[in-house]
Amino acid sequence: MHVLVTGVAGFIGKHLVNHLKDEGHTISGLDKLEKIDPDILSTLEDYNTCDLSGQELAQNSHKIDSIVHLAGEASVSEKNSRQENDNVKATKTLLEFAENNDINKIIFLSSEKVDTSNSTYAASKRSAEQMILKKSEASGLKSTIFRSSMVFGPGMKSNLIGFLKKIKHRKLLALPSSQSSVSMVGIHDLCRLICGCINNSQTDNKVYKVTDGRTYGINAIEQAVRKQFRIETPKLAYPKVLLYLSGKLGDLSATIGIKFPMNSNAYAMLFDNQASHDDSIYSDTGIKPQQNFFEEIQNILAD
Repeated sequence: MHVLVTGVAGFIGKHLVNHLKDEGHTISGLDKLEKIDPDILSTLEDYNTCDLSGQELAQNSHKIDSIVHLAGEASVSEKNSRQENDNVKATKTLLEFAENNDINKIIFLSSEKVDTSNSTYAASKRSAEQMILKKSEASGLKSTIFRSSMVFGPGMKSNLIGFLKKIKHRKLLALPSSQSSVSMVGIHDLCRLICGCINNSQTDNKVYKVTDGRTYGINAIEQAVRKQFRIETPKLAYPKVLLYLSGKLGDLSATIGIKFPMNSNAYAMLFDNQASHDDSIYSDTGIKPQQNFFEEIQNILAD
Protein backbone atom coordinates (compact mmCIF):
# COMPACT_ATOMS: atom_id res chain seq x y z
CA MET A 1 0.00 0.00 0.00
CA HIS A 2 1.03 3.62 -0.47
CA VAL A 3 1.12 5.40 2.90
CA LEU A 4 1.45 9.13 3.56
CA VAL A 5 3.16 9.92 6.87
CA THR A 6 2.73 13.46 8.24
CA GLY A 7 5.34 14.65 10.72
CA VAL A 8 7.72 12.23 9.07
CA ALA A 9 10.84 14.03 10.32
CA GLY A 10 9.90 13.66 13.99
CA PHE A 11 10.88 11.12 16.61
CA ILE A 12 8.11 8.66 15.75
CA GLY A 13 8.05 9.38 12.02
CA LYS A 14 11.68 8.55 11.39
CA HIS A 15 11.25 5.14 13.05
CA LEU A 16 7.90 4.46 11.41
CA VAL A 17 9.19 4.83 7.85
CA ASN A 18 11.65 2.01 8.42
CA HIS A 19 8.93 -0.27 9.79
CA LEU A 20 6.66 0.59 6.86
CA LYS A 21 9.46 -0.10 4.41
CA ASP A 22 10.14 -3.49 6.04
CA GLU A 23 6.42 -4.28 5.63
CA GLY A 24 6.68 -3.59 1.90
CA HIS A 25 4.74 -0.30 1.83
CA THR A 26 5.51 2.65 -0.43
CA ILE A 27 5.90 5.81 1.66
CA SER A 28 5.34 9.48 1.00
CA GLY A 29 6.42 11.95 3.65
CA LEU A 30 5.20 15.35 4.74
CA ASP A 31 6.65 17.76 7.27
CA LYS A 32 7.09 21.50 7.67
CA LEU A 33 10.88 21.22 7.69
CA GLU A 34 12.70 22.21 4.50
CA LYS A 35 15.52 19.75 5.12
CA ILE A 36 15.21 16.36 6.81
CA ASP A 37 17.54 13.50 7.66
CA PRO A 38 18.98 12.06 4.42
CA ASP A 39 18.36 8.53 5.73
CA ILE A 40 14.64 9.30 6.04
CA LEU A 41 14.57 11.01 2.66
CA SER A 42 16.15 8.01 0.93
CA THR A 43 13.35 5.78 2.26
CA LEU A 44 10.55 7.96 0.82
CA GLU A 45 8.93 7.81 -2.58
CA ASP A 46 8.54 11.58 -2.32
CA TYR A 47 8.70 14.33 0.29
CA ASN A 48 6.60 17.48 0.55
CA THR A 49 7.26 20.49 2.75
CA CYS A 50 3.98 21.80 4.11
CA ASP A 51 2.71 23.40 7.32
CA LEU A 52 -0.73 21.82 7.54
CA SER A 53 -1.88 24.45 10.01
CA GLY A 54 -1.58 27.23 7.45
CA GLN A 55 -1.30 25.69 4.01
CA GLU A 56 -3.59 23.69 1.78
CA LEU A 57 -2.20 20.31 0.86
CA ALA A 58 -1.64 20.12 -2.88
CA GLN A 59 -3.19 17.36 -4.97
CA ASN A 60 -0.83 14.43 -4.80
CA SER A 61 0.30 12.86 -8.05
CA HIS A 62 0.56 9.46 -6.33
CA LYS A 63 -2.39 7.31 -5.30
CA ILE A 64 -2.28 7.41 -1.51
CA ASP A 65 -4.13 4.54 0.16
CA SER A 66 -3.70 5.45 3.84
CA ILE A 67 -2.48 8.33 6.00
CA VAL A 68 -0.62 8.11 9.29
CA HIS A 69 -1.10 11.50 10.92
CA LEU A 70 1.75 12.21 13.34
CA ALA A 71 2.17 15.92 12.69
CA GLY A 72 1.37 18.30 15.51
CA GLU A 73 2.83 20.07 18.49
CA ALA A 74 3.67 17.48 21.13
CA SER A 75 4.72 19.77 23.96
CA VAL A 76 2.01 20.60 26.48
CA SER A 77 3.95 23.69 27.57
CA GLU A 78 3.73 25.57 24.27
CA LYS A 79 1.47 28.53 23.62
CA ASN A 80 -2.20 27.77 23.13
CA SER A 81 -2.43 29.27 19.65
CA ARG A 82 0.32 27.00 18.38
CA GLN A 83 -1.38 23.92 19.77
CA GLU A 84 -4.67 24.93 18.17
CA ASN A 85 -3.01 25.47 14.79
CA ASP A 86 -0.97 22.30 14.77
CA ASN A 87 -3.50 19.89 16.22
CA VAL A 88 -6.85 21.15 14.98
CA LYS A 89 -6.34 23.17 11.82
CA ALA A 90 -3.78 20.67 10.54
CA THR A 91 -6.23 17.80 10.99
CA LYS A 92 -8.97 19.72 9.18
CA THR A 93 -6.62 20.32 6.24
CA LEU A 94 -5.66 16.67 6.14
CA LEU A 95 -9.27 15.47 6.22
CA GLU A 96 -10.08 17.71 3.25
CA PHE A 97 -7.15 16.17 1.40
CA ALA A 98 -8.36 12.68 2.30
CA GLU A 99 -11.85 13.43 0.98
CA ASN A 100 -10.55 14.92 -2.27
CA ASN A 101 -8.17 12.03 -2.92
CA ASP A 102 -10.33 9.04 -1.97
CA ILE A 103 -8.08 7.99 0.90
CA ASN A 104 -9.11 4.66 2.40
CA LYS A 105 -7.92 5.08 5.99
CA ILE A 106 -6.37 7.55 8.42
CA ILE A 107 -4.48 6.59 11.57
CA PHE A 108 -4.18 9.46 14.03
CA LEU A 109 -1.69 9.65 16.88
CA SER A 110 -3.60 11.30 19.70
CA SER A 111 -2.64 11.26 23.38
CA GLU A 112 -3.66 9.58 26.62
CA LYS A 113 -3.99 13.11 28.00
CA VAL A 114 -7.34 13.34 26.22
CA ASP A 115 -8.67 11.20 29.09
CA THR A 116 -6.79 12.81 31.95
CA SER A 117 -6.05 16.48 31.28
CA ASN A 118 -7.97 19.73 30.83
CA SER A 119 -5.01 21.43 29.14
CA THR A 120 -5.33 23.22 25.82
CA TYR A 121 -3.10 20.53 24.33
CA ALA A 122 -5.49 17.77 25.41
CA ALA A 123 -8.49 19.80 24.22
CA SER A 124 -6.92 20.26 20.78
CA LYS A 125 -6.25 16.53 20.48
CA ARG A 126 -9.81 15.82 21.56
CA SER A 127 -11.16 18.20 18.92
CA ALA A 128 -9.00 16.56 16.26
CA GLU A 129 -10.30 13.14 17.28
CA GLN A 130 -13.90 14.31 17.04
CA MET A 131 -13.31 15.74 13.57
CA ILE A 132 -11.87 12.43 12.37
CA LEU A 133 -14.64 10.32 13.90
CA LYS A 134 -17.32 12.61 12.47
CA LYS A 135 -15.77 12.34 9.01
CA SER A 136 -15.61 8.55 9.33
CA GLU A 137 -19.32 8.41 10.19
CA ALA A 138 -20.26 10.66 7.27
CA SER A 139 -18.06 9.13 4.57
CA GLY A 140 -16.22 6.00 3.57
CA LEU A 141 -13.01 7.13 5.27
CA LYS A 142 -11.98 4.60 7.90
CA SER A 143 -10.05 5.70 10.96
CA THR A 144 -8.03 4.37 13.86
CA ILE A 145 -7.11 6.66 16.75
CA PHE A 146 -4.19 5.93 19.07
CA ARG A 147 -4.42 7.54 22.50
CA SER A 148 -0.78 6.86 23.09
CA SER A 149 1.00 6.92 26.41
CA MET A 150 4.54 8.28 26.68
CA VAL A 151 6.66 6.82 23.88
CA PHE A 152 10.13 5.71 24.94
CA GLY A 153 13.28 5.15 22.94
CA PRO A 154 16.50 7.00 22.06
CA GLY A 155 15.59 10.56 21.13
CA MET A 156 12.36 10.60 23.16
CA LYS A 157 11.11 13.96 24.40
CA SER A 158 9.20 14.35 27.65
CA ASN A 159 9.34 15.90 31.10
CA LEU A 160 10.52 12.52 32.35
CA ILE A 161 13.60 12.37 30.15
CA GLY A 162 14.73 15.76 31.41
CA PHE A 163 14.65 14.49 35.00
CA LEU A 164 16.48 11.30 34.12
CA LYS A 165 19.30 13.09 32.31
CA LYS A 166 19.81 15.32 35.33
CA ILE A 167 20.01 12.22 37.54
CA LYS A 168 22.57 10.67 35.22
CA HIS A 169 24.73 13.79 35.32
CA ARG A 170 24.38 14.11 39.11
CA LYS A 171 22.49 17.39 38.88
CA LEU A 172 19.45 16.29 40.85
CA LEU A 173 18.78 15.44 44.48
CA ALA A 174 16.66 12.44 45.30
CA LEU A 175 12.98 12.66 44.40
CA PRO A 176 10.59 12.51 47.34
CA SER A 177 8.64 9.33 47.98
CA SER A 178 5.78 9.04 45.51
CA GLN A 179 3.06 6.54 44.70
CA SER A 180 2.87 7.88 41.15
CA SER A 181 3.20 5.57 38.17
CA VAL A 182 3.16 6.21 34.44
CA SER A 183 2.26 4.18 31.38
CA MET A 184 4.63 3.98 28.42
CA VAL A 185 5.06 2.24 25.10
CA GLY A 186 8.27 1.53 23.19
CA ILE A 187 8.84 3.31 19.89
CA HIS A 188 9.22 0.05 17.94
CA ASP A 189 6.13 -1.49 19.55
CA LEU A 190 4.15 1.63 18.63
CA CYS A 191 5.36 1.48 15.03
CA ARG A 192 4.51 -2.22 14.80
CA LEU A 193 1.00 -1.45 16.02
CA ILE A 194 0.55 1.34 13.47
CA CYS A 195 1.66 -0.99 10.69
CA GLY A 196 -0.71 -3.63 12.03
CA CYS A 197 -3.68 -1.26 11.72
CA ILE A 198 -3.13 0.00 8.18
CA ASN A 199 -4.78 -2.90 6.38
CA ASN A 200 -6.73 -4.42 9.27
CA SER A 201 -10.50 -3.96 9.17
CA GLN A 202 -10.74 -5.14 12.80
CA THR A 203 -9.24 -1.78 13.83
CA ASP A 204 -11.47 0.40 11.63
CA ASN A 205 -13.23 3.33 13.34
CA LYS A 206 -11.88 2.48 16.78
CA VAL A 207 -10.15 4.48 19.49
CA TYR A 208 -7.39 2.69 21.41
CA LYS A 209 -5.45 3.44 24.56
CA VAL A 210 -1.90 2.38 23.68
CA THR A 211 0.58 1.27 26.37
CA ASP A 212 2.92 -1.69 26.78
CA GLY A 213 0.74 -3.03 29.60
CA ARG A 214 3.34 -2.33 32.28
CA THR A 215 3.17 0.14 35.15
CA TYR A 216 6.31 2.17 35.80
CA GLY A 217 6.65 3.71 39.26
CA ILE A 218 8.40 7.10 39.30
CA ASN A 219 10.64 6.16 42.22
CA ALA A 220 11.41 2.78 40.60
CA ILE A 221 12.45 4.58 37.40
CA GLU A 222 14.72 6.93 39.38
CA GLN A 223 16.39 4.04 41.21
CA ALA A 224 16.83 2.08 37.96
CA VAL A 225 18.70 5.01 36.40
CA ARG A 226 20.89 5.43 39.47
CA LYS A 227 21.68 1.72 39.46
CA GLN A 228 22.37 1.66 35.72
CA PHE A 229 24.94 4.46 35.98
CA ARG A 230 26.25 3.54 39.46
CA ILE A 231 25.03 6.72 41.11
CA GLU A 232 24.34 6.71 44.83
CA THR A 233 21.01 8.08 45.97
CA PRO A 234 21.56 11.44 47.72
CA LYS A 235 20.53 11.61 51.34
CA LEU A 236 18.67 14.84 50.65
CA ALA A 237 15.40 14.76 48.72
CA TYR A 238 13.52 17.69 47.24
CA PRO A 239 10.63 18.83 49.45
CA LYS A 240 7.37 18.17 47.70
CA VAL A 241 6.17 21.71 48.35
CA LEU A 242 9.27 23.11 46.60
CA LEU A 243 8.52 21.07 43.48
CA TYR A 244 4.90 22.22 43.60
CA LEU A 245 5.90 25.89 43.76
CA SER A 246 8.47 25.35 41.02
CA GLY A 247 5.75 23.87 38.83
CA LYS A 248 3.57 26.95 39.33
CA LEU A 249 6.52 29.21 38.53
CA GLY A 250 7.19 27.19 35.38
CA ASP A 251 3.59 27.67 34.24
CA LEU A 252 3.84 31.41 34.82
CA SER A 253 7.16 31.61 32.97
CA ALA A 254 5.69 29.75 29.98
CA THR A 255 3.03 32.43 29.52
CA ILE A 256 5.76 34.95 28.72
CA GLY A 257 7.80 32.57 26.59
CA ILE A 258 10.41 31.58 29.17
CA LYS A 259 11.16 27.89 29.62
CA PHE A 260 11.60 26.59 33.15
CA PRO A 261 12.74 23.10 34.24
CA MET A 262 9.49 22.46 36.11
CA ASN A 263 5.83 23.01 35.26
CA SER A 264 2.52 21.67 36.51
CA ASN A 265 2.60 18.81 34.01
CA ALA A 266 5.98 17.69 35.30
CA TYR A 267 4.70 17.92 38.87
CA ALA A 268 1.64 15.84 37.97
CA MET A 269 3.88 13.20 36.40
CA LEU A 270 5.83 12.95 39.65
CA PHE A 271 2.91 12.79 42.06
CA ASP A 272 -0.35 11.96 40.25
CA ASN A 273 -0.84 8.32 39.34
CA GLN A 274 -1.37 8.36 35.57
CA ALA A 275 -0.99 4.67 34.74
CA SER A 276 -3.87 2.86 33.04
CA HIS A 277 -4.04 0.11 30.45
CA ASP A 278 -6.25 -1.44 27.79
CA ASP A 279 -5.00 -4.41 25.78
CA SER A 280 -7.73 -4.34 23.11
CA ILE A 281 -5.40 -3.12 20.38
CA TYR A 282 -3.15 -6.12 20.97
CA SER A 283 -6.14 -8.45 20.70
CA ASP A 284 -7.33 -6.82 17.48
CA THR A 285 -3.92 -6.81 15.79
CA GLY A 286 -2.41 -10.00 17.21
CA ILE A 287 0.72 -8.01 18.07
CA LYS A 288 2.36 -8.28 21.47
CA PRO A 289 4.64 -5.67 23.13
CA GLN A 290 8.32 -6.58 23.09
CA GLN A 291 10.03 -3.58 24.66
CA ASN A 292 10.60 -2.77 28.33
CA PHE A 293 11.68 0.72 29.43
CA PHE A 294 13.97 -0.58 32.19
CA GLU A 295 15.91 -2.69 29.69
CA GLU A 296 16.54 0.29 27.40
CA ILE A 297 17.65 2.96 29.90
CA GLN A 298 21.29 2.78 28.79
CA ASN A 299 20.44 3.50 25.15
CA ILE A 300 17.77 6.08 25.95
CA LEU A 301 20.15 8.13 28.09
CA ALA A 302 23.23 7.70 25.89
CA ASP A 303 24.91 11.06 25.22
